[in-house]
Amino acid sequence: MNIMLKRLLFIHKDKNIPGVIEKNIDDISNYLISIVISFKAILIEMINNPPDLIVLNLEFPEMDGIEVLKTIKYYISDSSPVMVFTARLLTLEEQYILANLGTIKIIYHSPP
Repeated sequence: MNIMLKRLLFIHKDKNIPGVIEKNIDDISNYLISIVISFKAILIEMINNPPDLIVLNLEFPEMDGIEVLKTIKYYISDSSPVMVFTARLLTLEEQYILANLGTIKIIYHSPP
């Protein structure tokens, strides 16, 4: 039996996958995970290996996480569903923007 792995693009400033992600993706073993920590790496990975799911830390160091997501959606024309996680409460405006950018889940977590 040949199981086709889905592609998960994990955008996070640390290279370790936090437990918060494993807790929120039921079938994590069905994903081939690519981890990117720079904006340039995001663009390269999106073009070379379009993901089936994007997991984005909104506290991205190089630029605001929402701006990262806008760039992915508008300039690369990606339609992948997105899960975001953040340690801060989001405004209603931010939640609305994220919903319009394909966010299927917002995960709130405590900072390390």
